[in-house]
Amino acid sequence: MLRIIAKNALNTAYGIAVVVILINLVFLLFGIRFYTVESESMEPEMKPGSLLLVNIHAKPWELNINDIIVYRHAGSLDVHRVVSVDDGIGEAGEAGSDESGRMAGGGSVTVKGDNNEIEEAIDEYNLVGKYIGGIPFLGSFSEMINGPWLYGTVGFVLALSFVPWWMVGKIAADKGENEKGWA
Repeated sequence: MLRIIAKNALNTAYGIAVVVILINLVFLLFGIRFYTVESESMEPEMKPGSLLLVNIHAKPWELNINDIIVYRHAGSLDVHRVVSVDDGIGEAGEAGSDESGRMAGGGSVTVKGDNNEIEEAIDEYNLVGKYIGGIPFLGSFSEMINGPWLYGTVGFVLALSFVPWWMVGKIAADKGENEKGWA
């Protein structure tokens, strides 16, 4: 009976580890990362702790007014709404532009939190990605699968999965059964 419980616990632990890794890999293949809303600047649209799905392959020239973006600002990541776009478009043939008139080096966007009064301009190099969806209050999940928590969690689950093996072997040895515990 104990062997069956230990084997089921081990299979469950491996299953969880595999699912977490596969979810992360699938989203990364499609250029989607998870982020967490840290502040109240986007309320009431987004509550702090909400999980955001962000397209990290979004280009600055693809942004439109009212898009929500994640960007780097003062050593952290912020989530705000685009209020204006200066895409660096000049006249076609103008010095420094391509045939469509887009200026080399791009432009900037002005963003503002829904709950903020102040607008701020960011350049294209600070754009992390464009918001494509979210789930309220699941931000801790984002923290787990985006950072060292993923590897720590997988390592912990794998290490913990060997405890049932050790326990069954020890109990079997104490009862005088097969010392390997699984034969």
